[in-house]
Amino acid sequence: MKRLTPVAEQALTNNFVYSFRLTVKPANEYPFEVFKEEKSWIVNLKEQICTCKRFQNDEMPCGHALAVMKEMNIDPYDYCSHYYTTKVWLETYNATVYPVGKQQHWELPDFFKDIIVLPPFERVKTGRPKKRIIIASWETKKKNKCSKC
Repeated sequence: MKRLTPVAEQALTNNFVYSFRLTVKPANEYPFEVFKEEKSWIVNLKEQICTCKRFQNDEMPCGHALAVMKEMNIDPYDYCSHYYTTKVWLETYNATVYPVGKQQHWELPDFFKDIIVLPPFERVKTGRPKKRIIIASWETKKKNKCSKC
């Protein structure tokens, strides 16, 4: 049985593949500087911090931290949160979920029955809605130009 859930295992694998394109330079005993072309990140394995903030937020090693772990020959599974393990994942869904039945047979207090929930009031804008394209930091927007430009 794997140590992590399939989704977490895939995320860790993707981060590991990304780490092959990075260069590691030790700054001290624990802080390391990780480079990719002109960008750089600071990784501290002792405090489990990376300046990209994915290491702290996801509680799973980001690609920068994995590059450092690969240099130091450290097992990345030791730095993954226990919430990603299959044991915790199975315990989460182990509890019994009771069916609620049909809505007509629900017993509700009287003050709930009298409440009418309406959608929030919003002004409807005229015209076609604008497209919102959010480009991630690692993506570049391609500019299409004609041959005359």
